Amino acid sequence: MVEDDVELHVVIASPPDVFDAAVLLRVLYTALGSRGWRAYIIGLGGKQLHRLVVDSRVPARVVRERVSLGAPEDHPEPVYVVDNRGEPAWLLETPSTIVVDYSGFYARGLGEAVRRVRGAGLPSQTYEAVGVFYEFLVRRRSWAPQGEPWSVDPRSGLYLARKSLEALKVFDNFFLVEPSTIVYTLRRVYMREGVLLDPKRYRVDVDPVDGHARQEIEVEAYTRHSLRPRGTIRIVFSGFTLEVSDWRGLRYRITLDPFHRTACAAPGLCAGAGEQGRRLLEEQP
Repeated sequence: MVEDDVELHVVIASPPDVFDAAVLLRVLYTALGSRGWRAYIIGLGGKQLHRLVVDSRVPARVVRERVSLGAPEDHPEPVYVVDNRGEPAWLLETPSTIVVDYSGFYARGLGEAVRRVRGAGLPSQTYEAVGVFYEFLVRRRSWAPQGEPWSVDPRSGLYLARKSLEALKVFDNFFLVEPSTIVYTLRRVYMREGVLLDPKRYRVDVDPVDGHARQEIEVEAYTRHSLRPRGTIRIVFSGFTLEVSDWRGLRYRITLDPFHRTACAAPGLCAGAGEQGRRLLEEQP
């Protein structure tokens, strides 16, 4: 049992069906991965664990480590109870404990210190909880790119940032970039240096349990007029960071925030929501 990294406790009390618990578990896993949370399900028999795994599509190992059948010993504060008549989630601080109580009995035993919170005000307790989860786990999700954004050429870097944001897609719950869009963009960037690019290899490595994906793109570079080989350009996308390196070393590090739809080519030089570099973007390479 792993407890030292738990930042969020979720109590699911008296779900009407194992599918309701599975939906909430799926949202937790999709938003947070295999670490940082623990779920307690009250009223679900051990014989239904297989359905919980199948319906939630959460790996069995994660369910073993992160899900307990029964009530927790304590409830770290702040504690929020999902209630479609409660306070708007977007006005409250991030909780340490979220309680989704389908009968109301468990929540009444928590006393008056808890706060009742709503998402979209839906009649379904399950989907009201999904709305609350989205507010706290997705919209406010901490964004931790691997390193500060950096570009050898700010103008080209900002152009690459914007196109990388356009190339960002979700594939089987993983964020990836479209290789063809990235290669096309780099072709325009490197054309200014008299260099032609040809795609060589695309590769994606996925860890389905921890929820991590690493994408690599290799491109061959040639001089524009003589077609003499210049070397290999490697593009790596991992942890919301896209790095471009060529025979001279690192050239660009683009940090992407898919939750707020922004991408940065350098500190304060970002494309997307509010585009801080709008004027530079108009001068594309």
